[in-house]
Amino acid sequence: ADLVAGQPATFTRTLIQPARDAAAFNGALGVGSIYRRSGFFAVQYGVRLEANRFLSRPDANTSLAQSLGVRTDVSPADVGISPRIGLRWVYAKKSNDGGGASFTQFGTRNDEVRGVLRGGIGEFRSFIDPVTMAGPVAATGLAGSTLRLLCVGDAVPVPDWDGYVAGSAAIPGACAGGLPTLADRTPGVRALDPSYRPPRSWRGNLSWSARLLKTDITVEGIASVNRAQPSSVNANFAGAPRFVMAAESGRPVYVTVSSIASSTGAVSPVASRRDSAFGSVFVAGSAARSTSTQLRVTLTPPTGSKRLSLVRTTWVVGQVRATENGFDRNTADDPHRFETAVGDLDVRHQFQVQGALNLGKGFGITMFLNATSGRPYTPIVGGDINGDGISGNDRAYVTRGATADPAFRAAMASLLATAPARARSCLTQSLERIASRNACRGPWQAQLNTQLILPANWLRLKQYTSLGLFIENPLAGIDRLVNGNNIRGWGAPAFADPLLYSVRSFDPANRRFEYDVNPRFGATDPRLSTIRAPFRVTLELRAPFGAPLPQQQLARSLRDGRDGDTRPRRSADDLRKLYARNVPNIYAGILSERDSLLITTAQVAQLEAANRRYSASADSIWLGMASYLTSLGDRYNAKDALTRQEAAVDAVWELARNEAWGLDAILNPQQIKLLPWPAGYLRSIKRTEKVRIRMFIG
Repeated sequence: ADLVAGQPATFTRTLIQPARDAAAFNGALGVGSIYRRSGFFAVQYGVRLEANRFLSRPDANTSLAQSLGVRTDVSPADVGISPRIGLRWVYAKKSNDGGGASFTQFGTRNDEVRGVLRGGIGEFRSFIDPVTMAGPVAATGLAGSTLRLLCVGDAVPVPDWDGYVAGSAAIPGACAGGLPTLADRTPGVRALDPSYRPPRSWRGNLSWSARLLKTDITVEGIASVNRAQPSSVNANFAGAPRFVMAAESGRPVYVTVSSIASSTGAVSPVASRRDSAFGSVFVAGSAARSTSTQLRVTLTPPTGSKRLSLVRTTWVVGQVRATENGFDRNTADDPHRFETAVGDLDVRHQFQVQGALNLGKGFGITMFLNATSGRPYTPIVGGDINGDGISGNDRAYVTRGATADPAFRAAMASLLATAPARARSCLTQSLERIASRNACRGPWQAQLNTQLILPANWLRLKQYTSLGLFIENPLAGIDRLVNGNNIRGWGAPAFADPLLYSVRSFDPANRRFEYDVNPRFGATDPRLSTIRAPFRVTLELRAPFGAPLPQQQLARSLRDGRDGDTRPRRSADDLRKLYARNVPNIYAGILSERDSLLITTAQVAQLEAANRRYSASADSIWLGMASYLTSLGDRYNAKDALTRQEAAVDAVWELARNEAWGLDAILNPQQIKLLPWPAGYLRSIKRTEKVRIRMFIG
């Protein structure tokens, strides 16, 4: 109706908006070390030196510094040292030292040891963002800096829609008179506090992993203490109440009654300022802080099926507490006051399910389901009702409206009867008082992603080629297929509508605002939101365009001295040493763990003798292949050379596998169970199998 009648509540226009350019430097240097007592206990520690500084400096506004004590030419810098330490202790050992994993195209299952403790603690610092300085560079309060016009109530110019369409010359550059408190053409200021520092946090975790009843279990606790979090204050906000609203538990209002347009309830913040020559003077600092805790429990049971290759379930329970002021979040009184409450990212429960199904003949399906409990939100009023100059940061006074007009009472009664269950519960618990920060919670939400694995041999593709069909958010696709345009929001983010009231007018005699109730408060209906979670299908083909990895290795090993290369050719002995890196020596690994395996002096002698015998056999294979490669000229049959190379690698791996199975004659059963990699892994292979560790030869 106001639009039809040409009666706007406010008029705003940006008169000057200069370019905002800023730069920053972030640098870090870390040093660390690892202490290993054995293969089963290790401590990693180190420090990280970090330096951050803004490379831009805004112009100085001496008038502002004299009036409010705020310097606009501040360009903070910071240097800090962040220590970190972590440990890993295998207290119940098993073959492979837990270092292996079962990799398939359908999923990965860790070959974890029977008992592992991991933990660590350290300080982590963020970089500074040049965007933080971009505002202060452009909004110094000096001539030519950012300048906006705000007109409220009687000061609002009569709209001339046809003139606006014709050109910007018809758009007003000043208010239409009225009381001085209803017109604002003062420059706003952005500045950085000299104490501004990049955010930092102390984070620690402790996890326990084990295998019980053939089920892999991991329990992990995580805690984070976050300091120097971004915050801001309005240094030009006086914070002196001009009157209170008795109908809303004595809510303070920081402007005079004459600063509020009675017909619309629009508020001009001019009267709330310390210095009328400036608008809002927002100073960015680092005074906010938060803490978060999280417990994660992951179960990976045996599937008992060749088809179902992986099922992993994770339950996460967490909590976030944040200390922030009313300028950054929302307020019920002085926005300068810091308040500790539930954080915006406080998701109490989360369930993650990962599965992999092998359908045979190269077909498979993997799935990842993530379900989270509702995010917190605060019932708010649309508009600025306390006069701090910020719209939408005032928490609502929840009431049935005993003293309000009949229309409000009816609307509120309807909302309390028809709103979503969680929203109704929140409102009922907050009745006849100002709602607490993040007092309400939205509903659970779930997201699903799947991948269909297709056999690459369908297209007769080369080795190392994969073909996959990725289905992102299939729940949204099913929602659209089943419900058409009347979608239910399956797979979509559930953002509850936090707006409880919209300001309709102001009653100066009783000093209270009149509100319209939002019938959609707490609703997450996606039809009422512009946010959509897309349903997407992607066919992905990954294929190597270069030579296969074995052929690359062959070419790099034979490049010296051939085809115009001036370097001397590698000798057969050089090639033997290089290719020997493809297959780790199992005896060297065992002897390096002699203390942990409690190997006796007699066993050491036997292992060393076996190692000499094995090394001689392996060297014979490598040398035969190397001699052949050395004899090749500038032009050679790459296919034949590759066949000889791969046959030699296969032969040495098979030799190592047979040696691993022959260790029963030297070690006792308990030592066999504790064999390190690769000996422990090779004993899990019952027959000849192609094994590769690609070592690129420079």
